[in-house]
Amino acid sequence: MVFNYHELADKCQLAKNVEGQTVSWLKMRQWQMDGETPHELRYKHNLTESFSTISVNQKVGHPVNLLTYVPKQMYTAPLPLNYDTHADVMDLCKRFIIPSAYHHYFNAMKAEPPKEKKKNG
Repeated sequence: MVFNYHELADKCQLAKNVEGQTVSWLKMRQWQMDGETPHELRYKHNLTESFSTISVNQKVGHPVNLLTYVPKQMYTAPLPLNYDTHADVMDLCKRFIIPSAYHHYFNAMKAEPPKEKKKNG
């Protein structure tokens, strides 16, 4: 499942940590939360450095408790694969590159109809 965290991001100041440094979300290597400080997210960009902290209560409004926050589901139904990707996945199943234990999952995936190729002329 894919969850929508935009609502949480709107409620919280997540772009900067408590020291005022910009947070690089794509470079995070470790996260940590505990019940003693449920409004703080500690993270590391490098496993050898000490933890930095993001406080989810930096914006005005009601504090967000990360231990009880439940994000909304992003999609109500599975997203279809494009036609070519679906064909490639089915080929990987036929050749048993994808183990047979997972075939039921991939066989249930829907594919978009093939797009018509543009004619030159």
